[in-house]
Amino acid sequence: MATRKDVGKRVTGGSRVGVLQDVDRKWLDPASSPFDRRTYPLAFVRPDAGGVEWTADPKQLVLS
Repeated sequence: MATRKDVGKRVTGGSRVGVLQDVDRKWLDPASSPFDRRTYPLAFVRPDAGGVEWTADPKQLVLS
């Protein structure tokens, strides 16, 4: 599981490898319906070689 302490370290999430940019423990999706607002943990990961950042469940990320 990745935490904020791991920001800047390489992580693996399935077949993807990248650098952990941030972990928000209480992410609230601004595009969610106002009638279904829930918070959940979300990690932001940048690919090693550059490219588009992706998000993942921090519990699914492993330090590599």
